Amino acid sequence: MKKMRIAALAAIALAPCAQAQTVYWQVVAAESSQIATPNLPQGVSRDFTDVRLGDVGAGLVGFRVSSPSASRGYWARSAQGVLQPYVQLDVAGALGPGRSGAESGDVFHDYESGWGSAGADGMRYFVGQAGAPGASSSGLSYGLWQWDGTRNVELARTLTDGPLGPNLGAGWVFPNSSSFVQGHLPTSAGTELFSARTTSPSGASGTATFKNVRGQGNQACLIVGSTDPQYSPGLGSGTFQSSPWAVATTPDGRYVGRFATSNGREGLWEICDGSPRPLVVDEETGARGPDIGIATAYFTSFYGNPLPGANGTLYFVASLRADSGST
Repeated sequence: MKKMRIAALAAIALAPCAQAQTVYWQVVAAESSQIATPNLPQGVSRDFTDVRLGDVGAGLVGFRVSSPSASRGYWARSAQGVLQPYVQLDVAGALGPGRSGAESGDVFHDYESGWGSAGADGMRYFVGQAGAPGASSSGLSYGLWQWDGTRNVELARTLTDGPLGPNLGAGWVFPNSSSFVQGHLPTSAGTELFSARTTSPSGASGTATFKNVRGQGNQACLIVGSTDPQYSPGLGSGTFQSSPWAVATTPDGRYVGRFATSNGREGLWEICDGSPRPLVVDEETGARGPDIGIATAYFTSFYGNPLPGANGTLYFVASLRADSGST
């Protein structure tokens, strides 16, 4: 995506049977020093990256300010139209990691680019590195945070098998890397779905998909390579592969993803509600097949992300064959 120089919203008003459109623009943030942007320094140029515009309405604009230095960090525009920062380096409090107890003075030492996505409720998500002020790299950990509109809430942390860890048992941790989160899906009602790398007590690396529920910690929904029925595809002896990871949430709060298995199968699974449940798969007729009025038809491949529709429906793109002899 080309770098945006001005972030703006447009409302389009159409009169009945009108032959033309009247477009009203409202600039909500700008890099140019000539355009006033509330809550950002006036009279100086600014540099924006990671510009995000939520696709759920409410004007959920967000971006990362690289300069001026006093404003560096992630910023968000709320549904009420207020532009405010929610992440800054070397400060505690509302713009810091939000830790408690002996860690209440911890600050962000770094945060990763490419984040700032918004959930339908306006919450933002990002990966950062935090620890005590002035701490060396050995005393810092990476984590996944959620900004709830008021403060930052830590959802996952590297190097711990406690509540912020994978919760797969003693000794299981997220590796201390800025890329420990492999994919994520901002949801609503204080939940977050994410795929992350894990390290077992023996040091073996793995990947799993987790659902984080505020106050309940991280709950594994599927584990790549696992044959445990609680985390595996349920299609023969196959296990989930690490890619693709394409997940959608339906309006009624279900999670459906496109996955592939080690025994050459692919399709859509519902996850995070008990064991993974295959809904639509390749190489099958019947209930999990195309159902196009041809009893021998079956899906052969799936593409892109599943997309939620109204009333609990789900849309997906796939190719199919009418029978084993067709192309």
